[in-house]
Amino acid sequence: MGRKERHDIDYFPFFIKDGRTLYILEAKYQCKGTGFFTNLFRFLSRTPDHHFQIKNVSDQMYLVASTKCDSESAMDMIEMMVATGKLDQELWQRAGVLASADFIDSIQEAYRKRSNPCITLDEIRQKFNLTSGRNTLAYVKPLEEIPITTEETPFARVSSGSYPQSRVEKSKEEESKEEKRTTVEVLGRCSPPDSMICPHTDIIALYHQILPELPQVMVWPESCQKTLRARWREDVKRQDMGWWEAYFEYVKRSDFLMGRDKDWSGDLLWMIKPSNMTKILNGSYHKQRQGGLDSWLDQRTSNLSD
Repeated sequence: MGRKERHDIDYFPFFIKDGRTLYILEAKYQCKGTGFFTNLFRFLSRTPDHHFQIKNVSDQMYLVASTKCDSESAMDMIEMMVATGKLDQELWQRAGVLASADFIDSIQEAYRKRSNPCITLDEIRQKFNLTSGRNTLAYVKPLEEIPITTEETPFARVSSGSYPQSRVEKSKEEESKEEKRTTVEVLGRCSPPDSMICPHTDIIALYHQILPELPQVMVWPESCQKTLRARWREDVKRQDMGWWEAYFEYVKRSDFLMGRDKDWSGDLLWMIKPSNMTKILNGSYHKQRQGGLDSWLDQRTSNLSD
């Protein structure tokens, strides 16, 4: 008779030999990287169907508490794991979902005697309507900021008592103290979710679509991701793909930036560097500044309404 249907596991394989992802995390974060890597997969082990979506501040706080890591480092390490392929890029960038094909492959043995099979990565994609393939881009609206209150905040209770191998019962008083301590720590370091997920792929695709004459993005390493992520977070207006569409359209109107004046043109990385973006927004590279991007947008809106 098969085992009772379950969609979580009590253990996952951890191989002694370092893989590329763990090596990269440890190179930057040392033991902190090792801890986040193992705690993230412990978290996905006990999460139903081994994937987790960050939809709001509470979800981010729960993940941060579960992995015992500060928010900024956790989000940076997630992006690194996406870049190495350890976490699925499409699910993360388009739906804010943490899932790993390697991890799901590694836990198949735990489901061997169960009545239900382990979920597949394709089934997770279908759950979030990502059935059109990896190369199809779709913009996911940035998550709205949600006020943080202790009443609506879930907290991780990750302890040795969470696992059947080591049952350690805590008194209600101890659990209450731990929960209060977690509340203070997590509230102090979580950032709004709309500043967390920068849709790199969508912005790059929009750049290619509007400015095909300029150098194409072939590789987008972590250093470039950080630069774009910083521009995304600086202003709430930039957390909308409509703003980036207008930005690239405005660039297209500059003979200098497009290389029509001389044998030089900007590229995406150049135009998102802080000093260069400021000059572009101010109209410094346009023959007729007319107040920069905002004035141009106002004028275009006025013309459309006439």
